[in-house]
Amino acid sequence: MPGPEGVMEDEPSSTNSEWIKVVAGNYANLRASDSTDGTVLGMVTPGDTLDMEGGDRGWRQVRAGSLAGWVWVPALDLPGSR
Repeated sequence: MPGPEGVMEDEPSSTNSEWIKVVAGNYANLRASDSTDGTVLGMVTPGDTLDMEGGDRGWRQVRAGSLAGWVWVPALDLPGSR
């Protein structure tokens, strides 16, 4: 059932977010910042679905369950990239 302003309640929470999937290798690190120097908060694996919240400089800010962080773009299947 649509929520306020016709938004489905099970869609990503932000109007700017999109669902994306992890596709590369065995896993990708979920980092605290958009850098390989960022602290690793956890890992996401191929097939995991993430809520993309933004991005910059080759990284995307994502939410994976209760964790939020940054993932390197080449590890993701972004809309329009295939």
